[in-house]
Amino acid sequence: MHKRMSAGIALLSLSVLTLTTSPATAQIITNGGFETGDFTGWTQTGNFGFTFVDGDPNTDLHAAWLGAFGTQGYLEQDIVTTPGQYYQLGFFLNNFGQPNSFEAAIDNLTTFSVVDMPDQPYAPYTIGFTATNASTNIKFGFYNNTDYFHLDDVSVTAVPEPGVLAFGALVGVSLLGLILRRRRL
Repeated sequence: MHKRMSAGIALLSLSVLTLTTSPATAQIITNGGFETGDFTGWTQTGNFGFTFVDGDPNTDLHAAWLGAFGTQGYLEQDIVTTPGQYYQLGFFLNNFGQPNSFEAAIDNLTTFSVVDMPDQPYAPYTIGFTATNASTNIKFGFYNNTDYFHLDDVSVTAVPEPGVLAFGALVGVSLLGLILRRRRL
């Protein structure tokens, strides 16, 4: 009986730990690292002069060079999402030159915007959002009048919301309490 309870407690603890630390699922952006050497999977609109894929990546071999001059250029992609599911958009961005402007939008709602970003090495950015439709538009807008932004490692992953994790931990602790209480009886 004691071994069975110990095994049950160990199994419960493992399931609570797994529930509360489950990793994000696979990313759903196409060609987020631009490793095809071009903009496969992306739609270019607006001013896309001086916008191309080349070296100087955050990781791997390629990055997007975003140097639209004077007016905004855009890179966008529609991704398959589940309404009500929480996601994280992640990307790495570096910059050389001012004046400039860079923004990220999710379903036409600007979620990140900066004007005259100082020169910086690659830095990570993460934006959380809850999908409202079966398709979600991810869009980057940019111009850089004297040099380039470099965009790399764009990803969108489905992740459990913090409330789901807290609920799972609460259920696990409650079950553990019940097992321990039964053990005392």
